[in-house]
Amino acid sequence: MYRQTVARLAILCVAAAACGSTGATSVDSTPAASSAAASAPAQSITEKLAFTGTTLSGQAFDGASLAGKDAVLWFWAPWCPKCAREAEHVAAAHAAQGKNVQIIGVPAFGTLPEMQKFTTNFKVDALTHVADPDGNIWRKFQVTEQPAYAFIDQSGAVELVRGEIGPEQLDAKLKELLAK
Repeated sequence: MYRQTVARLAILCVAAAACGSTGATSVDSTPAASSAAASAPAQSITEKLAFTGTTLSGQAFDGASLAGKDAVLWFWAPWCPKCAREAEHVAAAHAAQGKNVQIIGVPAFGTLPEMQKFTTNFKVDALTHVADPDGNIWRKFQVTEQPAYAFIDQSGAVELVRGEIGPEQLDAKLKELLAK
């Protein structure tokens, strides 16, 4: 129990520090059979998508449902000002590309009411959001700061982009994803 508490506190500290960091973006590109970090063990797409959760509306969600589809996981926190700035762009991308690519929010490190309030206040409630209060999905995708995006193509390749990306880069990344 002590180790879990320490691990959670460490993740919260990293997440809080990242929210105040510069807007620099880093990109890790990974094929289905490799991981985002060279030192981490290899994971297949079925392993990456082997997660379950509950949506903010209370429905069960199985990450395996994304296999064979173009998808984007948007990692955000309800108290993060960068995430609030990105929300408008994500909502617009969902409105424009929602039929072609699934965009799923993955909020962490907040309470369910805080997450729900964020989606309403920033008008991203049309998206499916899978609550990740303990950061388990974040860890699976090696997300260490927010916002972050995991672009997953139909073949299972995952590209993780950390930090704010703005509307132009988000649109370009979606077009690139759909062109694969």
